[in-house]
Amino acid sequence: MKLIASGQVFVAILLFGLSGCGVDDSSEGSADLTSLLPTQLGEWNLQDSTITYDRESIFDYIDGAGEVYRSYAFSEVAVFRYAAPGRSDILVELFDMGNPNDAYGVFSYAREQEEPGIGGGYEHKGDVLCFWQNRYYICLAIDDPTQASEDDLPALARVISQHLPTPSVRPDLVEMLPPDGLVQRSERFFHLHQSLERQMLRVVFIDDAAVDAGRFQEIDDLLAHHSRVTQFLNSK
Repeated sequence: MKLIASGQVFVAILLFGLSGCGVDDSSEGSADLTSLLPTQLGEWNLQDSTITYDRESIFDYIDGAGEVYRSYAFSEVAVFRYAAPGRSDILVELFDMGNPNDAYGVFSYAREQEEPGIGGGYEHKGDVLCFWQNRYYICLAIDDPTQASEDDLPALARVISQHLPTPSVRPDLVEMLPPDGLVQRSERFFHLHQSLERQMLRVVFIDDAAVDAGRFQEIDDLLAHHSRVTQFLNSK
């Protein structure tokens, strides 16, 4: 199937045998999420209202978007609230994605920008900042933007980052993409074809034999916006 528009190319590369089939949940044991974050973020103090959701109950928290996380090795999310006198509460979501590949994957799924300096990379849009680090995906949000500055978020995120394990290494599949012609921050790392269907594709290359064999349901996929991918694939 090929659909070309605007002189640019989206490509989904289905790489068999390189990283296995299905969701990779080969983690080294889940940590207690409620014990990972500090009790204080600057002038904000952790409140006794932390709630956790697992793979089944996540729909009670994120109705309609839970499948995005479940398509990775997500195990649970803890939702923290930090409060300070006269300031807006800060909400922090800490997702255990099972392994660094899937933490990067869910971060890359919808990110439009990416900056270095916090974890493996972060995106800051207005009153929300999200980053990934090791096996975790973390989002901070200002509950009431009139009582806090979005400029507070990077400093608070760095404090959280100091309490999480390192390093944060991007998936090998991502590193395989040739840099020449690659549109930065266009990579998408995922496992299931439902994720592929949600992306705005221009060109899709599919291994027909794999589809016929029924292996398309559970396979590591990599989506990248690459202007010279055809030349690269033809050289292999």
